[in-house]
Amino acid sequence: MLRRPQFKHLRSELDELFAERAMYPYDAGRGSANRREVEHLTHQFRNRLRAMIHKLTGNEFVTGNKFLKSLAYEARFDAGSEPAETNTTAGYTTAGLVRH
Repeated sequence: MLRRPQFKHLRSELDELFAERAMYPYDAGRGSANRREVEHLTHQFRNRLRAMIHKLTGNEFVTGNKFLKSLAYEARFDAGSEPAETNTTAGYTTAGLVRH
């Protein structure tokens, strides 16, 4: 669902932010610009999802919304404190779904 073409720009930006977290772990987590940007983008993404609510199945909306919340949650932590691979939603890793 989140891989639809209309979300490509937001996916690319989130992918870039999570790549930055991996490259510069000291500039990630609580109080960082990276966290604020991830939260801002996930908020925009969720607003777009809400705008499409009548075009989605209930499962698509809930799964997409839940995954986006998990990205914002992940951004709260220092990049090295809790690996993204341990925070999964519906069987996808944080980085894995965003990058596709």
